[in-house]
Amino acid sequence: MTELAAGKTPHYKEPSDDSLEIARLIKGRLGKRDRAPIRVAFIGSNDSVREAGENPPLARLLRGGRGGEVRLKLELSFLWFAVNPPHDLSYPARVWALLLGLDDPEGRGTRRVRQAMSALEAAELIWIRTSPGQPSRITLLDEGGSGDPYKLPGDAYNKARGTGNEWRHRYIQVPDTLWTNGWIATLSGAAVAMLLVLFAELGQRDHRTVDLWFSPSHAQKIYAISEDTRSKGLRELRGAGLISARKKPASRDALDFRRLRNTYRLELDKLNERALVPVNINPPRAMTPSQTRAEELLQGFAKRVGDAK
Repeated sequence: MTELAAGKTPHYKEPSDDSLEIARLIKGRLGKRDRAPIRVAFIGSNDSVREAGENPPLARLLRGGRGGEVRLKLELSFLWFAVNPPHDLSYPARVWALLLGLDDPEGRGTRRVRQAMSALEAAELIWIRTSPGQPSRITLLDEGGSGDPYKLPGDAYNKARGTGNEWRHRYIQVPDTLWTNGWIATLSGAAVAMLLVLFAELGQRDHRTVDLWFSPSHAQKIYAISEDTRSKGLRELRGAGLISARKKPASRDALDFRRLRNTYRLELDKLNERALVPVNINPPRAMTPSQTRAEELLQGFAKRVGDAK
């Protein structure tokens, strides 16, 4: 169980049964697909776009306190659920409030979802059609914020090859356990944002062996993420066990060995467990270089034994 600050009464955020049930019902309508494809352009921008002063949609959605958190989580949920053609959906706002674990889903939670939906439409991420007495119908638009109709990123990437715009359709795949095990309802907006950033940094590499690091200036330049959001999100992810931290030399030069920095490794198996997020977060200390090296040796030994069988 996740370590808490000394002297504090254990207190965790957990998903409600209603939230898990809504996620289970949605999952049942999606068939065998167990990933949500999300364009990297939603999370971060390339250098040319940032030089033009355009922040990526994720950063724009986050601004505005808890309202930003609802906007981000709702957009991700739409991308998870409406990825099949014709990329639209129509469910009462109360359903989304339950999925996201909002307080008073019949009242204030419903209002917060409707406000978030209006903001997503203003950001050209969705298109809303209303009918009297019926739930609004939501149609996805390109999550990179272009306002174009939504197309599956894999298909769009293949069609864009050789045009110079391929980067707009590079994508990550987020496990649907983010929803089905209640993580979307329990993690803060900062933690969800940093989880997406780490997925984007990881790319196609193996999360079990790759240590990720990026400076605060890189987080600001590419993702427009503030240092407060960065540190808060990483700290919460560590406390929840979704990432681990290791101290590694900042330089390969032996003379600089004492200059250490924290690197992060995604612990994606944790997503397979029911969400449990400590309120009072005191994450474990980052592993020292010697501990990291010992772990790598053990992993290498285990792999050789497995290959030999």
